[in-house]
Amino acid sequence: MPALLKKDCDVLVKSRLFQSVDLDAIQHLLDECQVRDLKRGGRLLTEGEASAATTYLILEGRLSVHLEGPDSSPHAIVGPGECVGEMSVLDGKPRSADVLSDEDARVLVIPEPMLWSMVRTSHAFSSNLLRVLSLRMRRDNAALIASHERQRELEQAASTDGLTGLRNRRWVNEAFPRQLARCAREGKEVSLLLVDLDNLKACNDNGGHIMGDAMICRTASVLLRHLRPQDLVARFGGDEFCVLLPETPAAMADCVAERLRAAVQTEVCIDLGKGPMRGTISCGVATGEPTVGLETLLDRASGALNRAKHAGKNRIEK
Repeated sequence: MPALLKKDCDVLVKSRLFQSVDLDAIQHLLDECQVRDLKRGGRLLTEGEASAATTYLILEGRLSVHLEGPDSSPHAIVGPGECVGEMSVLDGKPRSADVLSDEDARVLVIPEPMLWSMVRTSHAFSSNLLRVLSLRMRRDNAALIASHERQRELEQAASTDGLTGLRNRRWVNEAFPRQLARCAREGKEVSLLLVDLDNLKACNDNGGHIMGDAMICRTASVLLRHLRPQDLVARFGGDEFCVLLPETPAAMADCVAERLRAAVQTEVCIDLGKGPMRGTISCGVATGEPTVGLETLLDRASGALNRAKHAGKNRIEK
C-alpha cells in the first residue's frame, strides 16, 4: 500500500481527528500507517467481523455505512476527513456495520497500536478522538430517536381510522383489555357501549357516500365532545362505534348513553340539497365485572344494540 502524499496531509489537518495536531510530533507514527485504495463498490468493513481493530480516515472519495446489510439503504455517507472503525478500537467488539466505497476512494489505515500511540503522544489528538466519538454517539442517538418516532407514527397509523381520526378496531383489541385489567385490579365495574348510526344508508342513497362520510365524521366528533377524558372510543367498523367506560356502573352508563343519543340527534345534521337529514343513533349498553372479558361485553352490547334497532331505533337498550 502506498504512503501518504502531500495532498493527503492537507486533508489530515482539516479533519476532525487531526485538527490542531502537530503532525511533525507524530510523523514517526504516521509513517507506520499506510494508504489503501478502494474501487467503487469495494468492501472496507463487514458487520460482525472480528478482525484486527483498525481506524480508517478517508482521504479521497466517499464511503457508505450500512446497518442492515450491504444491500440496505445507507445509514450514512462519509467523505474526506471523516473516519470509520474507531468504535471497534475502543470497545473491542466486532464491526457494527458494513462499510462500502460509494466511489473510488483512498483511506488512511491507522492500526490500533498506532492510534493509541497517537493518543499518548498528542493531547490534541486525544481530545479530537473524544470529540469524534461524542459526535458519533449524538448522531447515532438522533438516528435512534428518528427511528423510534417513525415506528410510533407507523403504529399509530395502523391503529387509527383514516376517515374519522378515531382509533380503529385493532386498537380496541389492544387497548380495551388493558383497561379491563386495570379495573379488575381495582375492583371497579366497567361498561361498554356499541353505537350505531340509524340512517347512514338513507344518507348515502340520497346524498352519496361523501355525505355519508360527513355524517360518520360529525357523529364521531360529537361522541368525542360528550365523553370523559378517561373514556375510550373507536370506530368499530362501518357506521358502528365502540365506547369503553372505565369505573362506570350500569346506572351511570345509561346516563352516558342517553347523553350521547341526545347530542347526536341535536348536533348532527347533513344538508343533502333536498333538505336536511338529522342523524340519530341506537346504542347497546353492557355492564359487568371487568373479569368477564372484552368478548363477553361486546356480545352483550351487540345483543342490546340489536334490540334497540328492532324496537324502532334512536334509543338505548341494555
